Amino acid sequence: MLTNLRKSRLTKLNQKLNPKKNPKNKNNKIIGGGACLVTTENKKEVKLLQPKIDIVFQSLFNAKNKEITKSFVEALLEEKIDSMIINNEKEITRDKPIDKLGILDLELDINNKEKVDVEVQLLKNDEFIHRLLFYWSRIYLKQIHRGDEYTKARRVVIIAITDFEIDIT
Repeated sequence: MLTNLRKSRLTKLNQKLNPKKNPKNKNNKIIGGGACLVTTENKKEVKLLQPKIDIVFQSLFNAKNKEITKSFVEALLEEKIDSMIINNEKEITRDKPIDKLGILDLELDINNKEKVDVEVQLLKNDEFIHRLLFYWSRIYLKQIHRGDEYTKARRVVIIAITDFEIDIT
């Protein structure tokens, strides 16, 4: 269960990521192609791309924008990040060509103690939860090898940013 504080922070984050749903901006309009028209304080209309669109999200949160990425993930996890490595390899490695392919939106190594995968999904997909479980298992699995202790694997956190409700029961 989410605490009220976490719900409040997630609501504020959602309003920033999704200007059309921000109650302070009643004049905002979706104009197609993942863009929205935002009315600024001085009544000027500005066309913005939504950060939840894959290409925009990946342009914002990457190794070139490490401080933005760090602040974003700190806010989501509610923890201080001292070190962060951004994995630029988007594809989940396959052992065999017939293995299922997975492409991650954003994978991070946080404080050398946990792995974080941030996934963005705008369209409702009945297999989304299964895909997240697949990604989680592959990230966890690739940390340990033959002869390693199971305790070597670090915690794996999946953060899903969606435009729809997820039922995880």
